[in-house]
Amino acid sequence: IDDFDNPKNALVEMGFSETAASSALASSQRWGGGVLEAANRLAEQEQSSRGWSISEMVTDFFTPRSSSRPAETYKPGKYKILVQQITSSSSAGGDPQGSVVEGEVVDIEDVKLPTTEGGWVRGRMVDGRWINIHSCCGGRSCAWALHLSVETQLI
Repeated sequence: IDDFDNPKNALVEMGFSETAASSALASSQRWGGGVLEAANRLAEQEQSSRGWSISEMVTDFFTPRSSSRPAETYKPGKYKILVQQITSSSSAGGDPQGSVVEGEVVDIEDVKLPTTEGGWVRGRMVDGRWINIHSCCGGRSCAWALHLSVETQLI
């Protein structure tokens, strides 16, 4: 979904169903609320349906998915650079092609996951250059760039 200006699409991108998003938005708008109110209503419904406390739900939302499902954690979209780095011409490294600086927001079109335990998650920017998104080597995990949620992009 690329239409981030549409509140329903923003809620769907957050993981809610289209039907639930439409219903929550309609209910919220009847009372003068907006997308944030609808997201809160949906979160409360999810919380009660799972029997979780709100803190458990927040923890689950922000906890990266297990390594058996990495594609859900690393996906195309907007990323905020956390560590200044040299960009390269290929997913395996290649020739230096400039750099990105801490705090810069970039669009990632393609994500390459490591083929072995440990290694580098790499992302291809719209201009064809590749950056590091995450690395895990020798038991150490390092985030190089952070995927920006639709909610963050809307604020």
